[in-house]
Amino acid sequence: MNKDCHNIFFITDMDGTFLPSTKIPLEIDMAALNDFKQNGGKFAFATGRILQASYKYLEMGIANAPCVLANGSMIYDPVKKEVLYSENLTLNALSAVKFIYENFPDVSVEINTPDEVLVCRNNANEMKHINTVGFKNWRETTIEEAAKKTLVKVLFAGEKEAIDKLTEFEKLHPFGCGEFIRSSEHFFEVLPDGVSKGSALKRLREMSPPDTYFVAMGDFYNDSEMLKEADFAVCPSNAEPGVKEICDYICARSCEDGAAAEIIEKIIGESRFGGKNHGFRA
Repeated sequence: MNKDCHNIFFITDMDGTFLPSTKIPLEIDMAALNDFKQNGGKFAFATGRILQASYKYLEMGIANAPCVLANGSMIYDPVKKEVLYSENLTLNALSAVKFIYENFPDVSVEINTPDEVLVCRNNANEMKHINTVGFKNWRETTIEEAAKKTLVKVLFAGEKEAIDKLTEFEKLHPFGCGEFIRSSEHFFEVLPDGVSKGSALKRLREMSPPDTYFVAMGDFYNDSEMLKEADFAVCPSNAEPGVKEICDYICARSCEDGAAAEIIEKIIGESRFGGKNHGFRA
């Protein structure tokens, strides 16, 4: 594999796209990524995880380019170990969070600050989330205390039916502040105004050389804006139907058997493949 990949920036969602259910990177994906990076390629994550929930993977040296965290609220350079960009929630968005807390008692409220994770009204889905991502610095508190903090994003966790109800309510009665997204069957999030993985990818494009070609990969609806913004959009076979509709390429493999490796093999192995914005050339 001697293809020059110096102008290719491959950015992928973590959970359900790059990471399998075990949350341990697959050997086939790691081997393909090593080839890609050795040929000059840039690789990064675009995840809903905040910084402390991403450290485990960032410290492994998998990414060699700035990563999108908190669904677009932050851009972090794992090589320089510094935050390049961050955005916080406004007081108006905080009012919406309080309204949801008071009127949807079946969901927990996870408030992400720059320094810690605060949980108001814990539940089983929230605890599963905490254990899955491996939060080290978290504690339970009141919504009143949490409201005094600087908020990066807020995550509501609950059973699918409760999150369905919350999602539908927000669609019918938009709060008019913040960005509300469904990030999984059990999660609904509030981000700063104008923030998404897509808006973060636009910033990465501004930070990159003009000939950089962005390949983006994701599986869920919170990846949609990033996939639309990319030069070439791909998804694993386990992606949601609506996500598959906006992709240029649907992998035969899922996140459980090397979807990332499949697209890297395509990038390195072919001299040309077409994207919705322009064709890819070696």
